[in-house]
Amino acid sequence: MASSQDIAKWVETYLFTDGSWTRLYDAVIYALEKAIPGVSIEKRTDLAEEHLSYVDEILRNKIAFLIEDGGVPSYELDDNDPYIRRINQAHIGIADKLRHIDPFYFEIVCKKILEKLGATAENTQKTCDGGVDFYALDLMTYSANNPLPRTAALTVIGQAKRYAEKNYIAETEIRKFIGGAILKLDELRKQGKVRVLSPVVFAFWTTSDLHIPAKEFSKKMGIWHLDGMSLAEYILKLKLEDEVFPKVT
Repeated sequence: MASSQDIAKWVETYLFTDGSWTRLYDAVIYALEKAIPGVSIEKRTDLAEEHLSYVDEILRNKIAFLIEDGGVPSYELDDNDPYIRRINQAHIGIADKLRHIDPFYFEIVCKKILEKLGATAENTQKTCDGGVDFYALDLMTYSANNPLPRTAALTVIGQAKRYAEKNYIAETEIRKFIGGAILKLDELRKQGKVRVLSPVVFAFWTTSDLHIPAKEFSKKMGIWHLDGMSLAEYILKLKLEDEVFPKVT
């Protein structure tokens, strides 16, 4: 009926937004009630007891993955007891807005982030783009105290995947993107925009999230992957919120 992975995802989705600590067991019961309302109380209780320890492990592992990848968690767990609470509510709000914008506008948002980081960025054509939605040239990765030569500036070639719901990205989507990104890189080199030995980063940015195998594959391949919460962090830190979501007057 439901796997531990499913229940963990539901817990994260339906966690209370007031920031209060909740017993993980109670959070699981509530998530099951919201996700599968037709199931009896007895069945929900059985599912909660059966999956609780696995859900706890999955949620803790996800936080560890996020921190390792520079991501932003939407919840935290008590170190000792199985209690959970919502955090980073501002990020959650922005991530939700990103999931509801036009998919082509999301590609522009990705371009805006790279421009704010100091790169020269462009969006590709809307159709027949080979899976590449944006690219950036001359993204510098140094601080003023540790300058590097201009030849060390990064080229970024990326795909922007806007999902209205939190549909997780599969490894096959990442593999497919790499093929299109390699072709785009070859095109940029032939145009003289990218030097032969210039450092290049492939980026896969989504309003959703990646399945664990997709994350592991991305880490192995060195792909710059960002989920909705991580993109929200960039928008907040770069003070892009008003530009990305202009207020209607």
